Amino acid sequence: MHIFKRKKYLHEQYSKFKSHLERISNLFGTDPGFYVVAIHSLIESIANKYCGFLNESNCTFREKLDELKDLLLQSNPEINKNRDVFSKIINEHRITNRVRHNFETLSKNEAAAATHNLITLCRICSFADEKDFEIILKNTHLWDKSKSLLETNDELSRIRIKNADAES
Repeated sequence: MHIFKRKKYLHEQYSKFKSHLERISNLFGTDPGFYVVAIHSLIESIANKYCGFLNESNCTFREKLDELKDLLLQSNPEINKNRDVFSKIINEHRITNRVRHNFETLSKNEAAAATHNLITLCRICSFADEKDFEIILKNTHLWDKSKSLLETNDELSRIRIKNADAES
């Protein structure tokens, strides 16, 4: 597929890209591991669409990212200065295995790194406007203040009990 047709195709495929970013943004402050897995799902979707991979493709995540990098470099050699994001994402994908296969947790720093890598990749692919990233960037502070739903519910229950005791 010619690169200009591919870009037009991407714009059509990602006409709802802002909603994808909103979905990712809605995970801020939740489990960082699931958040990173969601980011990698979106990245794989980008590679599938951009490179024409079928979802049933036997290609690995790494192969898909390598193909994406090669296609992007063909169309714009300027991308070469940011090509390290592909190796960062591939290395980062290994940590998602800890979540997917061993149900381990990830740190908020790992979630922040995944966010940065997603935004860098989206800028390289140039199918989103800078304003689209505001959705994610404006909510990054939520990792610092986040409590799980269980913690929030427990706190709310304690307050209700305290208020009920005060009223009686």
